[in-house]
Amino acid sequence: MNGITIYFIVSSPGDAVEVEGRNDSADLAEIRSSMKVLMFKDSEIWSIFKILAAILHAGNIKYIAKSVNNVEAVEIRDTFEIERVAELLSINKELLVNALIRRSMMIGVERVVSYLSAEETVNVRDIFVKAIYHRLFLHIVEKINGTMNGVRKEESQNNTISILDIFGFENFVRNSFEQFCINYTNETLHQLFINLMFKMEQSTYDKEQISWGPIEIVDNKEVLNLIALGPMSIMAIMDEESVLPKGTDQNMLEKLHVHHGSNEGLYFKPQSDLDRSFGIAHYAGTVFYHSKGFIDKNRDKFSSDLLELLHASEFRLLRLLFDDVYNYDDMSVMRNKHPTVASHFRKLLENLVASLEHKEPFFINCIVPNAIKRPLVNSQLILLIEGIKFMEREIVYKQMSYMSLLEMVRIRKSGYPIRYQYQCFVERYRLLVDGIGPLRTINCRMASRRICDITLGPEADIRLGKTMIFLKEAQHLLLQQEQERMLTLRVTTIQKTVRGWIHRIQFKQMKAAAIVIEKYWRGYIQRQRYRQIRLGFARLQAIFRSRQIVLHYKLFRAIITKFQVSY
Repeated sequence: MNGITIYFIVSSPGDAVEVEGRNDSADLAEIRSSMKVLMFKDSEIWSIFKILAAILHAGNIKYIAKSVNNVEAVEIRDTFEIERVAELLSINKELLVNALIRRSMMIGVERVVSYLSAEETVNVRDIFVKAIYHRLFLHIVEKINGTMNGVRKEESQNNTISILDIFGFENFVRNSFEQFCINYTNETLHQLFINLMFKMEQSTYDKEQISWGPIEIVDNKEVLNLIALGPMSIMAIMDEESVLPKGTDQNMLEKLHVHHGSNEGLYFKPQSDLDRSFGIAHYAGTVFYHSKGFIDKNRDKFSSDLLELLHASEFRLLRLLFDDVYNYDDMSVMRNKHPTVASHFRKLLENLVASLEHKEPFFINCIVPNAIKRPLVNSQLILLIEGIKFMEREIVYKQMSYMSLLEMVRIRKSGYPIRYQYQCFVERYRLLVDGIGPLRTINCRMASRRICDITLGPEADIRLGKTMIFLKEAQHLLLQQEQERMLTLRVTTIQKTVRGWIHRIQFKQMKAAAIVIEKYWRGYIQRQRYRQIRLGFARLQAIFRSRQIVLHYKLFRAIITKFQVSY
């Protein structure tokens, strides 16, 4: 296997194949480890990867148009890809080439072979790839479910958690049959989602015995009738044209214009007759679909030549994937009864909706915040340097519209969107009213009523249910503002008290420190004074004693002088 960029199925020119923060090698190792946990043997894992590799190579098969006996035909441009597919699937290369560029059919007891056109060969190749991938995917899911169920299947079906992962609403520059099916799915699930949300709202109000006015919801039943449910729906016309041997996209488009061209507001015809598209007003916006390829994609008949070729393969898992087809008694009958993709898809979707209506669904909507799919945490500096916004409002708003989130918010706002259990409400807003005792000693319902009467007024538009209080957003905002004001007041009071206490403590500490300083300062001053006085007395004594000595000296000198004069 080579780099991902060379495989047409998973990448296109100009696509970014590297995702920041992802390590493909580590992810692959984690997948292999998870598959082993789910009881996939090493041989099974290797077989799955071989089939995936064959699918990638099959998507790269290119054709060159040519003429054979003045009949339009094709030949494969490069034999490398076809050789790799044949090797990986353990089938004969020459037979695979013939099955991809020719069509054989039984007329009586004689097999007639005809060449396919360039467009037909591409469709055969794509159907071949999709069929293998589809059956491989189902095989993996069945294996995982079988492992997780563990014991008897009957017991495991009693308590299950199912995950439904679908494409979001799509509206590209050029939309085809795939986008038509995806958007039909989203349209159907949108109706289910809105109905479930409406029923949940209604159930909540009924359970709490709250009277509420009718809520107007956007019903897309007309769009669903246009697409699939009406007698002359788009899918019905498409299927009708698909079963005709000479049915074409143009004939289908003309029938659609005839039957629905006057259906203004739901169906849109292009302004130019040369434009081979039609538009549908979906809940998320109008989408124009190009009709080219609709009929061939809707037929999606798997080539009997390819089917027989796969049946002859030595690849055990590949044969297992198509085991139900091989075991069919009459292959020709099976091919004639092959349903169209649209009818099969519609049936599966109807079964899915019927199943979801009897379950407890939990919806998780994922929103991509920016076109480059970078997170804020790890790439904040890079985003700022490159001038890229972490959240692009237009992208987020479009996704919210596609996911029915805005419609859900509108339904909630039309009633009483803010709900509290009485105990939670009293705990949250009891500070707005004085005199509310401990929760265990009061009637929380009456306390909630008292809080609202005093704070919002007795005429406030609120509803008291059996266990919950229901509020409008305006009343809830007033409660929050009043709560913020009271909290600010109480915080200010606490701050004032704490600051006064801190300052008093600081004052006492400063006063005690000042007394200590004064004590030591006064002692120091007294010691200095005592030292000066002591020095003064010492000097005074010295002066006194020196004067006494001088007097004695003068006296003795005078006496001695007199004594000398006398003698």
